[in-house]
Amino acid sequence: MQPQAPTAITIAQFCAKYNVHRATFYRNLKRGLMPPIIKIGTATRILPDDEAAWLSRQRDASASPEDARSRPPQ
Repeated sequence: MQPQAPTAITIAQFCAKYNVHRATFYRNLKRGLMPPIIKIGTATRILPDDEAAWLSRQRDASASPEDARSRPPQ
């Protein structure tokens, strides 16, 4: 049996994992501050790679606040 690849998570799972209110998530999504979402049928999901990239940007921003202000949002 092959190892299972990580699965995409729901908005609710993401918000619970990072303690973000759902409304805050969507507000910041419009600003480009959250990981991109995808639609699978009627479900909305966040891919593991997008979540990891978002988390990496959060770590970079908290490690060097001066640099984060001078960089354009990704």
